[in-house]
Amino acid sequence: MSSNGALGALSRGMVAGAVGTIAMTASERLEMAVSGREASQVPGQVGAHLLPGRDPDSPPTSRG
Repeated sequence: MSSNGALGALSRGMVAGAVGTIAMTASERLEMAVSGREASQVPGQVGAHLLPGRDPDSPPTSRG
């Protein structure tokens, strides 16, 4: 595979990943609106456990 072919494949993969992320986010938001479900706090809690110096049990702080 030439470098031009590899760059094309990489570009297509990045676009496909972005399109997939947009589709998954849109479907999740739609499902949340229809079902009345709130957003999950688990991803943030997992991140807080992985980052040193963060208390995963403390309330989230707003940015701004």
